[in-house]
Parts: sequence; structure tokens; C-alpha cells
Amino acid sequence: MIEDGEDRVRERAFLIWEAKGCPEGHADARWDMAQAETAVKDNSETIVLPIRPSKEKPLRVARTARR
Repeated sequence: MIEDGEDRVRERAFLIWEAKGCPEGHADARWDMAQAETAVKDNSETIVLPIRPSKEKPLRVARTARR
């Protein structure tokens, strides 16, 4: 699976390079940008899931004792 992730980063870095007009240098910056974008995409697919309401009664908030 690591290779799959690296392949996706490589492909995204290539697309960024092409979009910038295929400039020389700054490969590390494009790689870092591609890694960040890929991580955000991966995490958003995991995080943005519907939350089902619980069938249990909600917990009551305890009040602190007055002094």
C-alpha cells in the first residue's frame, strides 16, 4: 500500500509540475505540495462520514459544587 500512496504522490507532483509550465528545479517543493494534497484528500475521505445518532440516552452534564 505504501507504493500505491507514493505513486499517487508522484502522479500529483507531475500534474503540479505540468500546471506550472514544466519549470526546472524546485522538485522538492512540488513533492511536498503533492504529499500534502494527497494526505488531505485521503483524510477527507475518511473523516467526512455521516454520524449516526445514538439510540442511547445522552449523558447529563455534571454541575460542579458551589463553594
